[in-house]
Amino acid sequence: LSTAQAAYLTGHFKRLEELCDVILDRAQTLLDQAQAYELQIQAYVAQNRLTEAVDQALVVLQSLGIHITPGLQTETTLVDTLFD
Repeated sequence: LSTAQAAYLTGHFKRLEELCDVILDRAQTLLDQAQAYELQIQAYVAQNRLTEAVDQALVVLQSLGIHITPGLQTETTLVDTLFD
């Protein structure tokens, strides 16, 4: 994970993707997976690939049992969805 973090911090996003794929394949805990997904999402944002960042975040949330309806329009709706 620390190598993937270093790749992110130095802007080596292609290498980060490769490392995250390996981490996700070998992850034994949800925490390991969550940290790799977090790095991927941050990298998408850093590259202004916002749609991909949101899509990835939605997949991760769904895997955690949090279902968000596509097309939410307001922060209030998002908060209501997360905390209902």
